[in-house]
Amino acid sequence: MRHNNPSFERCLARAATTLHRIVPQTTRLRSDPLDLAATLIALSRCEIRFTRREGALAPMITIHPDPAHSPKAMMLIDQFSTAILQTIHSPNTHFSISLEQTVNDSGYLDLVTDLVLSGADHRRITDMTQTIGTAILQLRERLVELMQAHLRAILFRDLGYRSGNKILSLGRIIHWALATDLEGDPGRKTVIRNRGQALSLYGAVATILLKPEVTAAIDAAQPLKPVLAAAVGISEAQLRRLRRATPKDAAYNALYDHMPAVRALVRHDIPLEQWPDSSEWGRRVWEQSNCDPLFRPDYLDSSVETRDTLQALREDLLYPLAGARLEALGLSRRIHALDNFVATLGVPLKLCDTAAHRKLLQSLHRGIIGPRRPRSFQKAIAKWHRRAASAAALRHENNADRPGWPALCPTWQSPCGPHSFIPLTSAQALVDEGNALNHCVGGYYSQCRRGDTQILSLRSGSNHVATLELLITDLPGNSLNINVGQFKARGNVRPNPEAFAVLRDFLADLRDGLHPVAIKELAAHRDAVADADDYYYRRSRLTLDHARRAWPLYRVLLPRGAPETYDEWCEHSGLTAALDDILSALARSLCTSDQRELYYEPF
Repeated sequence: MRHNNPSFERCLARAATTLHRIVPQTTRLRSDPLDLAATLIALSRCEIRFTRREGALAPMITIHPDPAHSPKAMMLIDQFSTAILQTIHSPNTHFSISLEQTVNDSGYLDLVTDLVLSGADHRRITDMTQTIGTAILQLRERLVELMQAHLRAILFRDLGYRSGNKILSLGRIIHWALATDLEGDPGRKTVIRNRGQALSLYGAVATILLKPEVTAAIDAAQPLKPVLAAAVGISEAQLRRLRRATPKDAAYNALYDHMPAVRALVRHDIPLEQWPDSSEWGRRVWEQSNCDPLFRPDYLDSSVETRDTLQALREDLLYPLAGARLEALGLSRRIHALDNFVATLGVPLKLCDTAAHRKLLQSLHRGIIGPRRPRSFQKAIAKWHRRAASAAALRHENNADRPGWPALCPTWQSPCGPHSFIPLTSAQALVDEGNALNHCVGGYYSQCRRGDTQILSLRSGSNHVATLELLITDLPGNSLNINVGQFKARGNVRPNPEAFAVLRDFLADLRDGLHPVAIKELAAHRDAVADADDYYYRRSRLTLDHARRAWPLYRVLLPRGAPETYDEWCEHSGLTAALDDILSALARSLCTSDQRELYYEPF
């Protein structure tokens, strides 16, 4: 450090006078905290410069006027230097200096106590504290500005990197590229050059360049491709797809690299020709962090529809199969790791990217996506989403304490033909009706369960003709009012005139009392639901029987040519064998490790 001007004492005297003027009682006190406070105020009024030194990373601090004869000023400057060195030599460390703590440690609170005891006005003491705080704030702001300018300067000097952003710390990549641990070493320039070249080629996997074995190869100018490919866990041919995917300047300050995408590509066994080229990596198709980890991210988007569809598929088709395979293998759900897997299909990190894990992902892709392209699969999701309410209804009823609801009336048979009106009193019946007539009557499950709606199926013999909605409201005297809602045929079109004629006959019989209506049963059900909210769950696991009942709802989501039955689909897709393999692998891992070591990919 250079210190040339001895007039700092005058600045210090003026700062002390300021404090004495604010709190006159301070003139009678000779204390360390007062001297320190005056020094801080004096430094805040000085000119401070950072001067770069050839090859050095830390700056030389120049103060004008020169505080060389002030021990407290020199102590504070040493604090500045320590904070600067820590920022430069420790990655992701923000420039920070706690001058307030330094003042407190000097005994400032004891000074305030002494001033109060000596009769000093508390408002003047507050003003003095604010004056000291303002000086600290000004000094810190100036140091931060100087630090930012210094960091930008050394980045350009050593790396040729121009940063237009405010820099308060050095990220891991920049810190590594600067070779800060080699400051003063004559070989540092060569190391910086080698690391810069490696980053220019493979900035897409910059975090892997920081691995000790990779860094050692770079610094020694050894062949990089075999070492880097092994560290990433890919072939050299795959590594070539990453060349120059990320410009060096972009890699310096990037918060992430393309390693998550690389892991996803490898995990899903994507052929090399389908890997992104250098211009496609930036689109982040393979880097979507909020996608279901069981499926290829290039087939998914971040929409609520996609997330809901895949979660429903998990609950209705996948979890029941996982639970059944656990039992078939004779494994116990009392073991937390096994129970967690069958309840979430969350693969422990220890098993990620193993042969069993990749087999599971392949079978899921084969059974659910198939040979379709991403756009086609998204269209299938949109079609299935119209059935989401039906699936939710079926799922809810299979977990409810009191499934179903009372029928409005017994089955009504037309005296003039084969037509009949059949009350539907369960989620399964609604789903079957919706499947038969290609509409979404399953979405009325909640209204039916509350007793606000009754759904009846118009049949001609065994053929589904139309669906009738009756709306139910309360009347005084524990009576009910029944009104016609919707009456729809296949595909939600208007039924034919014959169906309307049958409807008129049915309603006339209800109105005239020729066909009985379960008024008391419906009213009691509505009251019970209203009192208890009737949404209690057994919290039991959904079974294979549930999956089989839900299966028809998912046919529209699955690839063309999918098997007719759920059981055939499980076998044909390879899901049964894949789940057996990963459950067995998980069970074996539990014999050799503490369960606490098993962390999971969240979903």
